[in-house]
Amino acid sequence: MTGLRLSARSLAVALLFALAVLRAPEFARAEVKLPKNVAVQRDIPYGADKAAKFDLYLPKDLAGTSRPLPTVLWIHGGGWAGGGKEHVAQYAAELAAGGFAVAAMDYSLPPDAIYPTPVRQAFEALAYLRREAARLHVDPARFFIAGDSAGAQIAAQAAAAVTSRAYARRLRVRPTISARELKGALLYCGAYDLTTMGFTGPITSKLDTPLAQYAGTQTFRADRNFASFSVARYVTRAFPATFITAGNDDDFEDQSRAFARRLKAVRVRVDELFFAADFTPRQGHVYQFALDKPIARYSVMRAVGFMKAALGWR
Repeated sequence: MTGLRLSARSLAVALLFALAVLRAPEFARAEVKLPKNVAVQRDIPYGADKAAKFDLYLPKDLAGTSRPLPTVLWIHGGGWAGGGKEHVAQYAAELAAGGFAVAAMDYSLPPDAIYPTPVRQAFEALAYLRREAARLHVDPARFFIAGDSAGAQIAAQAAAAVTSRAYARRLRVRPTISARELKGALLYCGAYDLTTMGFTGPITSKLDTPLAQYAGTQTFRADRNFASFSVARYVTRAFPATFITAGNDDDFEDQSRAFARRLKAVRVRVDELFFAADFTPRQGHVYQFALDKPIARYSVMRAVGFMKAALGWR
């Protein structure tokens, strides 16, 4: 599927924005230090597209066993125009150390693939994980969907599509897991409602071009097809239990807090991690990836605790 062909200058702006986001300290490509009990299988193809690959992080003690694990599908951020699974590698490995399989997926990017391609590809990845469950130590009855930044928005859409047939039809996607099999969502520093999002912050002021590229139209704010991007307007009581967080120095903090309120309003179980306005040091966008900091480590502990509670583990 091809998207809007913006001018060379506009495309350059979109790419520069994605690069600027990914150059934040939290996104820095430090060498991944796998926990001693974690191994990784890289670049597993889940679909026909060149970008359709994921890295799978697993506890090492599975060797020689057929034990299935609850599985997290992680969708990376990057302003809907860039990014890659390598940026979430360390965090994915830390979650795997808690006793989970974690599949960090890549997806196709604009201008050649437009909205809602990443949501469709998330379901392709989940379908592959189900088909290859025995070989990959995946429990096909226990999935979590997670994401950071733009990936959090995509993950929320996938979770909403699994739990609402009407929303899935609106997106024109076919979920490949059931609501019963989706045990929870983990959403980090995302945007969930375009109609209420301010475009004046350090990150959000640069979003017009990437979003136009992603939507396939420069008039994305008024585009009926793109209205479903605002997933906060479509969640139902069936939306899965959710862990949600954002820093107190993040352009998307208001979006994240508002989405948490919306979920609670429809009686979804929410485990939230936010920070008081005067909390220091201030926590920026995707703060959780700075794993040399205590707060980031704490977010891992909270996420693992949330998933264990959702599964009924003690």
